Amino acid sequence: MLKKLKKLSLSLPLLALISIEAQAKSEVVNADRFTAEVAISRYEQNLIEIQGRRISSVIPSIAGALSYHQDQENGVLYFTLANEQHMGPISMFVNDDHGGRYRLILVPSHQTSQEIIIVPKDRAAESAKNSTVRTNESHIAMIKKMMTEMAKVSNGAQISDDIQMSRVDEVIPLWQEAKLTLVNRYDSEELVGEEYQITNVTKVLLQLREQEFYRNNVYAVSVSKLSLEPNDTAFVYVVRGKESQ
Repeated sequence: MLKKLKKLSLSLPLLALISIEAQAKSEVVNADRFTAEVAISRYEQNLIEIQGRRISSVIPSIAGALSYHQDQENGVLYFTLANEQHMGPISMFVNDDHGGRYRLILVPSHQTSQEIIIVPKDRAAESAKNSTVRTNESHIAMIKKMMTEMAKVSNGAQISDDIQMSRVDEVIPLWQEAKLTLVNRYDSEELVGEEYQITNVTKVLLQLREQEFYRNNVYAVSVSKLSLEPNDTAFVYVVRGKESQ
């Protein structure tokens, strides 16, 4: 179920971000220069598109591992795992109609359908030029502050006056192997923090991967414990932007 996840560079130990959607979107940049690892649904249909371009062909590393349909009209690709014999990571080359080539590593996971948007180099440069908010020092400081406040509350301290905390206690039905509960929500002017409790409801050791908690508009993820024995519990702390509301 929850596999190995990629950590955010922020160093606070109890900080996490999550955005739960019926169908998650992930933007992939620099896949023409570096291999990009992306999570896909193990059982449902997934989609790959290239921003501003059309997919011309795809070449999986394992023949027959994927079942896919190329939408010629819209230039996108729908795919799923072909059978249970290939449930591990699969490398894939994706080519576009402008001569671009991208390499992905598809990591199957127990998630809903995933929409993977590859951003070509020219589009990524334009996007970076027009959206500096997420990378400036002020925004990073706000993310760190939200994470710090959530960690403080978990240790019994009072939250800052400029952040509002709401008790939620809502079960999120995402996985059979784990019970996920949204415990608290934290609101600041621009960010939302979410505190989740995750419990292993199986009879075997459960390995968590932070990467599988990342979704569109999520800025950071951290899990308090990555290995859960049966009935063991961990906490996930999430920070995301309010524009997703």
